[in-house]
Amino acid sequence: MTEVAFLTQSAQSLDITQGHFMTVFNVILLIYGAYSVYAANKMQKTGEPMQWLLSNEELLRARKPNAFCNYMSPKTRIFGILCILYGFFGIITDFWLHLGKLEMIVLAAFVIAIVWFFITLKKAKKKYV
Repeated sequence: MTEVAFLTQSAQSLDITQGHFMTVFNVILLIYGAYSVYAANKMQKTGEPMQWLLSNEELLRARKPNAFCNYMSPKTRIFGILCILYGFFGIITDFWLHLGKLEMIVLAAFVIAIVWFFITLKKAKKKYV
């Protein structure tokens, strides 16, 4: 096998591997989004922060857990829905549609959503924990 043929075959194998990795990532993102929506609903009902948003130490020293839940529940729900939408978008673009630049724009918007959520979470921790 020539070097060019080997490199071409290796590149194609890498594309397939990356495609499978991204599909797994998108499925994980769907599950994470669904759990985020569930967590937001539970926090809103119970007034108790979910452990994945706060560490054990933060949960124990939380000054206003109910206010934290009221503040973070809608934002966590929005973030969860965005994760679900991006996960579905990723699966669709992995298998059926290849949208080129639009995929990059949606990725950039999702990264902005991630940054927004973590900044919001940090502010909520400062204010309520």
